[in-house]
Amino acid sequence: MSQIILKKKSAFNGAPIKVVAQCIERKSKNIKTGDMLQIGILPDSPKHILDIIGCGDDESVCGSCPLRPINRAKLKLEDKEGCYVNLAKSINKVHKVTQGMPEDRDFAAIDKQVAKGRPVRLGNYGEPSLIGKRTTDRLIKSAPNPDRAHTGYTHAFKERFAQWSKAYLMASVDVSSDSLQIARSLWSKDWRTFRLIRSVEDIDPQNEILCPASKEGGNKSTCAKCLLCNGKRSSTDRRKSIAIVQHK
Repeated sequence: MSQIILKKKSAFNGAPIKVVAQCIERKSKNIKTGDMLQIGILPDSPKHILDIIGCGDDESVCGSCPLRPINRAKLKLEDKEGCYVNLAKSINKVHKVTQGMPEDRDFAAIDKQVAKGRPVRLGNYGEPSLIGKRTTDRLIKSAPNPDRAHTGYTHAFKERFAQWSKAYLMASVDVSSDSLQIARSLWSKDWRTFRLIRSVEDIDPQNEILCPASKEGGNKSTCAKCLLCNGKRSSTDRRKSIAIVQHK
């Protein structure tokens, strides 16, 4: 079951977008994340999802994310991986079934699942800071965990409109020669980061730990159980940031 919970204009380019809740009343099949309610941010367009990304209209929900499919050739030259989301199958299915669907702002079905202890994954596709603080608070307010049982990652950490989200989301830092420098700059601005690294030797042990749900981290947990990737609650939040080895 999928349900549109919000329709709005994109903060990136003003195009119409929709915020969609997924995996309501059924378990997520994602092995790494575990069973979480999934929140996607999709273009509100009648086009097929592959046509949307092919012409670059995914800018409305992905902004200037370097992992966008339109950057595939550049990423290949730099020996980097692109977006991991299965757009042709999973996201396109959700996009199609929600075409013309009205908003459901009462959140009753979502509240019921969160109250059962199911955590929320903000942004299984799309930029989660676009959801906005008010709707994000509404999504996670029923969580039984006082630390807010959710995860989320943003590539929009430089954007003014996304600054509210540092208390909810991890700044996603991609593989690059200066990624640690970028991460350190973000730490000084009260962000926690989720940084892609080429090998475990690249980790900053004073400030980062390996993702516990990764192979290199020992597959000790799932995202649904770990929940470390939920931003920085305040300037006194001393939890370390997360790093994960990029896989091909």
